[in-house]
Amino acid sequence: MLKAAQQAFLIFALDRPDVLISGDLALRHAVQRLYGLDHLATEVEMEGVAERWRPYPASRSALFASEFEERR
Repeated sequence: MLKAAQQAFLIFALDRPDVLISGDLALRHAVQRLYGLDHLATEVEMEGVAERWRPYPASRSALFASEFEERR
């Protein structure tokens, strides 16, 4: 599993929409809320959720993370 900085580099510097920053805390909270989890989503769970978002998990994660930030 790649580290968050490596994942961010792939998304932003190499324009790879097929990458998810699975350790992003705002995204993990958003997934917890949107999927009704009783715990903060783990990185492994994030990878599983992101499989449903293919081929553009980066775009979906940005949308969910911004949703979390707005509700805080």
